[in-house]
Amino acid sequence: MRFQQFEVVSNRRDEFSQEEAEELIRNAKTRYENAKHSIQKEQRRVLLDYIHFLQVTGIRCGTARKLTWKNMFLDEEKPYYAIDALQNKVKKRLNFPISKNFANWLKEIKNKHQQFCDQNGIKFSRNIHLFSCLYVYKSNKEGRPAAEIVSIANCKTAWKNLLRSCSFYDPEMCCNKKVQYSFRHKKITDLVKKRIDSTQIAKYAQTSVRMINKHYDQSEMLDFYDELAS
Repeated sequence: MRFQQFEVVSNRRDEFSQEEAEELIRNAKTRYENAKHSIQKEQRRVLLDYIHFLQVTGIRCGTARKLTWKNMFLDEEKPYYAIDALQNKVKKRLNFPISKNFANWLKEIKNKHQQFCDQNGIKFSRNIHLFSCLYVYKSNKEGRPAAEIVSIANCKTAWKNLLRSCSFYDPEMCCNKKVQYSFRHKKITDLVKKRIDSTQIAKYAQTSVRMINKHYDQSEMLDFYDELAS
């Protein structure tokens, strides 16, 4: 009996190149600045913050979307954030080092949420999502508050429209291969290229060394010629 062989299709997600990531951030900022309506502008601002966070940290999108301020613990001496994120895939406490500039950026977002609440008579809650829209409505419909904070980090339409604005967008392949997860793939791939020990990368990314070697380490033997040659 002869067995028919089928071509194996790789499900490996693409990482963003440095040029693509920079174009995404640049276009997201431009779309935010050029937005005509206040709510649309606020949605695009949050999307810009969200993808910047994904790019810097490389954490899973599902974790980032659900993060609230009660999940975040900043160590002022390091500084680094510890994230107590039970909704994370591996259900473990996350720790990732960040720069002082990035720590200040996160604190600015929190201060903005607190100020918005104070100015609009809303009680600030640590259950507020990091990536939330701050809405002040010009006309108050029945049953709707005059102002509110709404999480929109999972807005698929805004993300797809942003992708379509980029030069690398492929209408047939882009939405399948270039996804928000690609920021995580890029972050881990960059760490591998820096020749950081895979065990440390696995701890940082909350994954296994096997996954690092299988999906992220795309190096060839010649990349390490000087180290291997005897």
